[in-house]
Amino acid sequence: MFHSTSSKAPNIPLSVSTWKAFKHRIGRDPFNDWVLILFLAVVLVIVSVIVSVNLYFNVQEKINGNSVDQDSFQASIIKPDSLTKLLSDFNDRAKKYSSLLQGYVGPRDPSL
Repeated sequence: MFHSTSSKAPNIPLSVSTWKAFKHRIGRDPFNDWVLILFLAVVLVIVSVIVSVNLYFNVQEKINGNSVDQDSFQASIIKPDSLTKLLSDFNDRAKKYSSLLQGYVGPRDPSL
């Protein structure tokens, strides 16, 4: 590994002293700030592209494969009892909604 030849830190490896100098200049040197911002942006873009491509291929694999099991499809057929219960629930909701549309039925405002 290379060693720095400066008189300040003769026995410190160049990479460590360079990193310390870079850390010291963060926030004080605009060029180093832009280098850091661009480096982090590039890393973030690369990571997001990798995650997106991985997600895309996982979804495509599930779409192209036989991910739908025929047995579970047969079991999901609607039963008449559950259908009538569902329809009665919707009718009850429709009645409540129509009663709300009729207007306010509370006590009168005494200031009027």
